[in-house]
Amino acid sequence: MERLSRAGVADFLYLAVPENLIAPEELFDGWGLWYVTPELTVREVKPAVRQDCDELSRRHLVQNIGQAALNSVLFAQGVRLDGMGAVHFTRPPRRRRQ
Repeated sequence: MERLSRAGVADFLYLAVPENLIAPEELFDGWGLWYVTPELTVREVKPAVRQDCDELSRRHLVQNIGQAALNSVLFAQGVRLDGMGAVHFTRPPRRRRQ
């Protein structure tokens, strides 16, 4: 968390956790805290302090998030990329029965 804070990639830094998992006093200075209830509602427990962040850093963070999600999304849709970047279509995974 400290590394993310020093990177300057977001205007506000929040940690969203299940209710009462972390106390507000346990967070690094400047971080905000959201509690997520079992009903999936969100409650702000501690507001975040605005960070200095330029547009280039913000875009870099968004690109990293997109890249991290790419393989999971492709797999779920039955698409696989090999080491050379060629596209292969496979049968999408079956959903688990509930």
